[in-house]
Amino acid sequence: MKTKEFAAACGVEKRTLFYYDEIGLLKPSHVGENGYREYDEQQIPRMETIKLLQSVGLTLREIRSVLLIDGKDSVGSELPKGERNLAVVQDCCRRIGEQRARLLDAEQYLRQRMLIRQSYVENVPGGAASPTEYGEAVLVFEELPEQPIATLQPTDLLRLKLKYSTLGYYLGIVLDLATGEPKYVFKYADEGCANASRPGGRYASVFYTADAGKYFDIKVLTKDFSGRLAALGLEFDGVAYAEDLPVWILDRSEGFICRFSARVIERNE
Repeated sequence: MKTKEFAAACGVEKRTLFYYDEIGLLKPSHVGENGYREYDEQQIPRMETIKLLQSVGLTLREIRSVLLIDGKDSVGSELPKGERNLAVVQDCCRRIGEQRARLLDAEQYLRQRMLIRQSYVENVPGGAASPTEYGEAVLVFEELPEQPIATLQPTDLLRLKLKYSTLGYYLGIVLDLATGEPKYVFKYADEGCANASRPGGRYASVFYTADAGKYFDIKVLTKDFSGRLAALGLEFDGVAYAEDLPVWILDRSEGFICRFSARVIERNE
């Protein structure tokens, strides 16, 4: 196979093959007198292996040592012969597991934020907004399904601020409405990883919107939220769920949005 054909079969660029040849990672099966490289179909699995090992984070140098077993510079060279690449494979499996967990977290986060966005779009524009020191607040009622969550204990709950540098992209905060203090942080998870659940039912929610350059203070907003709940004259669960809504999902470039939600306790419960 010519270089162009082999590159197309493997889903890589021709220049990638030239570089791999240069560093001795994947050499052509034959080089003609005219300098044209030719590859064999049996080399496709080797390219697939290179791509696999790259995808889990191995460098080209590490991959070369794995595939060529080229002496003292090989990955795991301190291990007995026959076990070096076994250790690499085991490490690759570990890395893949970690990547999978991160991707699942990201998927859960994005799916949940799409639901929050839907509620925001349906309820907030044109809703009765009231001012706060951070911007506007709009109260809505929502029917939210039960969802499994994984709870986490941060090292310093009292200093948490709802901003990306401390909250993180995949976390929300559960707050004690009686004390105004954070109880724990959480992320949405599948049932195999969850250790709790957010109960389903009717929720009173407040969307807080802050201008660019401001950060939400959890304790201040919890106090504001509790006051709004008290004014409704309804009975609520003792906790509130605080979650961010990234403004880029709403086609905005600046500002911050946060939703506080508390479940209404029905009289028949």
